[in-house]
Amino acid sequence: GLADETGWFSWERFFRRTDRLVKWLDERQWRPLRRRALAAAEEWMTTRFAHSDGLGAIFPPIIWSVIALKCLGYDDTSAELRYNLDQLRALTIEEHDTARLQPCTSPVWDTTLALRALAGCGLALDDEPIAAAVDWLLDKEVTRPGDWSQNVAAAPGGWYFEHHNEFYPDVDDTAMALIALGEVRGQSSKFQVPSSKLTQPDSTRNLELGTLNSPAASRIRGLTAGAERARRWMLAMQNRDGGWGAFDKDNDSQFLCRVPFADHNAMIDPSTPDLTARVLEALALWGARPAEPHIQRAVAYLRQTQERDGSWFGRWGVNYIYGTWQVLVGLTATGVAIDDPAVKRGANWLLSCQQACGGWGESADSYEHPELRGQGPCTPSQSAWALLGLMATQRNATEGVPFSAAESVPYSPAHPAIERGIRYLLDTQNPDGSWDEAEFTGTGFPRVFYLRYHYYRIYFPLLALTTYQNQSGKSFKVQSSKFKVDSGTRSEL
Repeated sequence: GLADETGWFSWERFFRRTDRLVKWLDERQWRPLRRRALAAAEEWMTTRFAHSDGLGAIFPPIIWSVIALKCLGYDDTSAELRYNLDQLRALTIEEHDTARLQPCTSPVWDTTLALRALAGCGLALDDEPIAAAVDWLLDKEVTRPGDWSQNVAAAPGGWYFEHHNEFYPDVDDTAMALIALGEVRGQSSKFQVPSSKLTQPDSTRNLELGTLNSPAASRIRGLTAGAERARRWMLAMQNRDGGWGAFDKDNDSQFLCRVPFADHNAMIDPSTPDLTARVLEALALWGARPAEPHIQRAVAYLRQTQERDGSWFGRWGVNYIYGTWQVLVGLTATGVAIDDPAVKRGANWLLSCQQACGGWGESADSYEHPELRGQGPCTPSQSAWALLGLMATQRNATEGVPFSAAESVPYSPAHPAIERGIRYLLDTQNPDGSWDEAEFTGTGFPRVFYLRYHYYRIYFPLLALTTYQNQSGKSFKVQSSKFKVDSGTRSEL
């Protein structure tokens, strides 16, 4: 952690005084190792242009690459500068007389979530949309070491966020891809590989699959092999505290955020509850058992990071609704009981945030003012997250595991809060099947900038509706542009 900034030593004062000293020496032409340092930085930067949509495939390092290249004397016609300017143009959206710049693109992330929503609707590997998406996703698998390999001894695997960014696979996209591929595999049960086979050598597993010659069976072989590589890479990325960060392992030295040029004060990549829980969900889907040490360490980390009111912080989505949803799913997926105190407190916090309309919403102001957690305009994506979190805590009941006692759980499987939330999604759906959402519910850097994913308003509500339908056995009917729930009597909720 950080040293006491009010004591005799302050990292911020140290770095600022060091910065002034270096500039003072620079003015007097004393620049030891300057040329060597610049050459090393230039080589590092230019070698990472390859296999990427720009350095890091995101706007800030791309624009700074342009500035750095100009400072180094690169001509405007050089391949390096033209490459980076092309990447900037690719991020620009021009409409009529306006232009806006995206920070990056999110095709891998969007594809994994769209796959999950479609798999929940019953589509399987022999359906063309699923087959095409799985083939595309498997083609994006990371096959070469990136910067993470300087600190982690593991074979390459996993996925990144953008179209091309092989130096920087991330735990978040890798976990979500594993979940999507696992759910697609589950829909294709006649080709399903038993979880017990995942720990056997590839030759043994492939021998069993060798008798399946259909295109779907071939994809099962491909996705199973890719999932195993990703699973091993993800396990190797677990931090010493039991959690997971996004891009690095044990990158949690807080003092680095006091460097004067620290980017958004986010120079590190520590464990976060949302990512840790998503990894647990993915590992459980691919055969992990509660007694495994890495599972136990992760569960312990999540217990330690629960807030006093029962919620969990969300690093990559706004905010405590996002974190609480994912942790409830991750904990229950790995065998934590639905009447566990941590689960009950998390579920009860979500229940306390439901608004009169039946939905949920939270403003990004909760990053600056945590007392505002769970408060804000209702949105389809955040309502879907809350519903998914609540439905996860009744999963055991729907699978036949009895509740220990009626009063020991926050609600029964037919709790009115879930039904009100489902009704909110149905009532706010547009005739074309989409939902409206103007709010920014994705997080780039807390307290700095936020993201609006244009598909969040579609695939998250759809995922919540399919999860509800699959758990409850109820189906949705359309009559005269009004949605109803069919539970045998076709009565409205």
